[in-house]
Amino acid sequence: MQVLSVTPEIFPLIKTGGLADVTGALPIALAGKGVAMRTLVPGYPVVMAAFAKKKPVYQ
Repeated sequence: MQVLSVTPEIFPLIKTGGLADVTGALPIALAGKGVAMRTLVPGYPVVMAAFAKKKPVYQ
């Protein structure tokens, strides 16, 4: 199974509340069950700076 998670925050990049904790832990938990998961987050400057290889989906 393949899952796409779309979220405004993900730990450790952007955290304002508990949502970031869940969206950060969920891919790890699902990978243990054999699920291929990708997470899509907005291109906030702090997020874009954290990645050497950037792949914008839409500009």
